[in-house]
Amino acid sequence: NSGPSVANLSEVDTKELDHVVQTNKKNKRGQPKNPLWNYFVEINHQESGHKGWKSIFFGFLLKFIHSYKPPNRKTLSNNWLNYETARITIAIKKELENENNLTLALDSWTSNCGHSYFAFIIIISNKKQYVYSIKNYSINSHTAIFTADEIEKVLINIGIDKFGAVVSDSAFAMSLAKQYISNKYSKILPVQCIAHHIQLICSDIICKTSFGKKVLQQCQSFVIYFHASYQSGTILRNEIINFMINKGGLKSSDCSRWSSAYDCVQSVLNLENCIKQ
Repeated sequence: NSGPSVANLSEVDTKELDHVVQTNKKNKRGQPKNPLWNYFVEINHQESGHKGWKSIFFGFLLKFIHSYKPPNRKTLSNNWLNYETARITIAIKKELENENNLTLALDSWTSNCGHSYFAFIIIISNKKQYVYSIKNYSINSHTAIFTADEIEKVLINIGIDKFGAVVSDSAFAMSLAKQYISNKYSKILPVQCIAHHIQLICSDIICKTSFGKKVLQQCQSFVIYFHASYQSGTILRNEIINFMINKGGLKSSDCSRWSSAYDCVQSVLNLENCIKQ
């Protein structure tokens, strides 16, 4: 693992190297030669055997720091990310050990690939939020009993006595699962997400007025058309780039997703100039 040394570096095809050097000299726009380039050229002319520019560069590094081992393509994925994940996990566990009155927030969604995910988020007393786990439950039926069992596993792992509430949206299975937990552990309150409540209230208000209902339906039809038509969608995306619109793109409205009604209408208004083109 000591790496190649300068003494073992090879000689490249001198004619080809001289051609490159002469070409650079003739190129008036090229940058002037620096000591590093001259060092590489000199090494290639002096040493025998060819191991490529990679070996030359490693040899150049080892000439100054003999114990240095350059990272490879797997260093980030295999070492650094795993180390950072472990460090953060340990730090979160230590902080949760000293906390009480925790809140478990639960959310679920379906990815573009059709996979169903559940996210378990711990909220501590100073409003900090920690992602405890994200699990793929695509193979499971999301019944109230199944959801309650998964919630209970998280509560037990951290400590049931530390929790005071479980928060989620108002989906029927979620609400029933929270009620199961509350009946079993009377200290834990079932709380519904206020953001989802606001979304449902706004949707009800909009749908009860003919003008609001018509606007939302037309905007949603507009979004569906551009999402379904690949050709029209591509043209619209190109226009978004040409107009340099920040956070461009059409957004769908979902009755259970907070602020989605506003996002849907606002996304159409933001792209008014693109659509007119």
